Parts: sequence; structure tokens; C-alpha cells
Amino acid sequence: MSKNFARALLSSVPWLCALFVLYQLETQELWQPETPFRALASVLILALGLAGSFLVNTILRQRSK
Repeated sequence: MSKNFARALLSSVPWLCALFVLYQLETQELWQPETPFRALASVLILALGLAGSFLVNTILRQRSK
């Protein structure tokens, strides 16, 4: 496994976790379409996942230098 592939795989973990959280919220019926601020919560969860992926990628790039 190449170093770049491993870094990409590790960097995608926070993003995949955010997607899994949204999936579980939907399948477990923890929130309904009528839930107030559902769209905002979805955007925040996805933004945190993307920010986490960016942070992990940045840290891994700095360590490899």
C-alpha cells in the first residue's frame, strides 16, 4: 500500500464517520423530516466531517515532510 493511498484512506475517516452518523439518524428514526433545524444539523455534521478530514490530511502531510 502506497503512502499516498494510506494518507487518503486515513484522511477520509472523519468524512465517512459523518456520513455514518447521518445514516444512523435516518435509519434509527431518531429524527423525522419535520424535525426543526434538521437541514442545519445535517450541514453542520457534514461540515465537521469535512473539516476533520482536512485537519487529518494536513497533519499527515506535515509529518511526512
